[in-house]
Amino acid sequence: MSSDINSILVGEVWCSKNAVAKTSGNAIIPPSIVNYYLKCLTGTYADKWWNGLEWVDEEIANVMTHQMDGGWTIKFSVSPFKDGIIYYECAKESNNLHIAGGGRLLRGETVSEGTGGNIVTIIVDDGYGNLLENVLVRMTNGVESYIKYTNVNGVAVLHLDNSSWLVILTKGMCTFNPEVLEVSGDISQTYSMTVINIPASDPGMVTGYLNCYDQNGMVEKDVNVSIKLINLPGSGLSVDTKVRVAISGETGLVTFTNLILGATYKLHRGKGKWQSITISSTATSPITLPNLIGEDI
Repeated sequence: MSSDINSILVGEVWCSKNAVAKTSGNAIIPPSIVNYYLKCLTGTYADKWWNGLEWVDEEIANVMTHQMDGGWTIKFSVSPFKDGIIYYECAKESNNLHIAGGGRLLRGETVSEGTGGNIVTIIVDDGYGNLLENVLVRMTNGVESYIKYTNVNGVAVLHLDNSSWLVILTKGMCTFNPEVLEVSGDISQTYSMTVINIPASDPGMVTGYLNCYDQNGMVEKDVNVSIKLINLPGSGLSVDTKVRVAISGETGLVTFTNLILGATYKLHRGKGKWQSITISSTATSPITLPNLIGEDI
């Protein structure tokens, strides 16, 4: 009997869905918004939802990108998939039309760390000598791709053939611009990631943040993200609803401090569409804001 569980690569950041639905010859899913949902079913994060950067308690809608008729994709900045863990994924149109066949079970599976003749030792720190554990190290030369997580000493060892390898490092709350490593023998190389510092908010409020990337998946600075308060909980407050604008820095980070617990905001990137979020009344700082897509101004 065949399994209903599909394999997905540990470290994978791309997911796709086919969303084709018509009535009387007219598509009822236009190239507007389809949302992707991922729930962890086993392991440490069982019953939690992926928000694009970390596992959270609330169900999260991750906005997908329309590629062609019936075809949608999403790329996360951090992979949610771990070896042996079972996940459930599905997608639905923004008006809550569940897409037939969109749901499936996934199991994370680890790819070989390589079988080449050279021992390649990758050491990862934070730029200040502090070694980073559980960094996903991906090595690719355009034809082959291998991955390994760093251990408690910030070390990942792979076995690679002679080639020019692109080094891609991924870890939550850290950034890294990929670099090329020339391998022609055994080699040890240290790389430094930039740890993202989230500014604090006043007591009783939280800071929301996003990481901005360009069309090539690289960290992008000078991105305009806007946020606007649209609803307040309870009574006794009078708050200005002017649009706040934040611009991403060198690490691609955008932050908004002093978001009100229980309040609803809408936000967008550049020329993109507004997305809404209601801040949980029990949220603690920092929180990740909804995924945004949009052409920059």
